[in-house]
Amino acid sequence: MRSIKIQGIMKKLKFRVLDKTEKVMISADDFYLDSGFESPLWKILENLQKDFVFIQFTGLLDVNGVEIYEGDLVKRIVVNGLNKETIERTFKVEWGKTELLPFNKFSSDDLWEVVGNVYE
Repeated sequence: MRSIKIQGIMKKLKFRVLDKTEKVMISADDFYLDSGFESPLWKILENLQKDFVFIQFTGLLDVNGVEIYEGDLVKRIVVNGLNKETIERTFKVEWGKTELLPFNKFSSDDLWEVVGNVYE
């Protein structure tokens, strides 16, 4: 698997795929294309976007070890000394111009829990 480095964070290029027709999420490891395409890759991907949504892994895991993807809804858990306080508000995970939202706005000590995604 290929990795890229973004602002000091090593990020694996990993995806999951939403099948819009079947309304199911597919691991990218289970997503295969029939061979025989003679179009350039960009054209193939453009056509695939009609039926599928490609959702990129952020490189982050939540408090339970669940991978966090773009479009996930996460709940913030504030760590304050020995106490953990759950903030009952969900945030959508998305890329800003140069940073990953909402993680750029809060303490790196905070914990996050995936509670859903915008595609459910």
